[in-house]
Amino acid sequence: MKSYISILSIATLALCIVACSHGHNEANNVNTESIAAASENAQPLFEDNNNEVATQLKNDGIEYSPEYEQIAEEGDFNAMQNLANMYAYGIGVKPNRRKAYRYYSILSQQGNVQAKAIVGYMMLYGFGPIEDTEKGLHLIAEAANQKCGLAFYFLGMFYAHNLEQSDDIRLQAKLYFMEAAKLGIEAANEEMNALNNRN
Repeated sequence: MKSYISILSIATLALCIVACSHGHNEANNVNTESIAAASENAQPLFEDNNNEVATQLKNDGIEYSPEYEQIAEEGDFNAMQNLANMYAYGIGVKPNRRKAYRYYSILSQQGNVQAKAIVGYMMLYGFGPIEDTEKGLHLIAEAANQKCGLAFYFLGMFYAHNLEQSDDIRLQAKLYFMEAAKLGIEAANEEMNALNNRN
């Protein structure tokens, strides 16, 4: 049974926040303190549905049912991953970010670094039961330091959408996007191209 906590599909969760860090040029060494102060101006976007994820689940014959949720509750991690996406995006079930957060949190605690990045994202914006800016940013940075491409993508978006653009900030965004692309996040290349095309 396949699970779809895929970096490409989850990467459609756009992270748009104001960053304020300068002079930090190594993408592999994330300084959480330098970005924590930016959160008060956050303006996140969250898609309730994702056709790619829905198609993947449908192609594998995976759909929501109370029985499938029971399998997840019994500890099946594949089912948890799929249900987390279903609830996050509203695929075959009414969107429920609290439940999505719960499943992602369990996966994160079991060592899934992509889930850790997503929990950080949801925590950052209060898309679950807990809103904690500092801890959310810390989790994303932790996942990046564990070579999670999704986390680097989130950090790239963090810098790319800075309302006070500077050469240093644009460079930082590019470094994060480059690292995300190396780790398989195709959307990072698109964002880097968009960044290069900005005036």
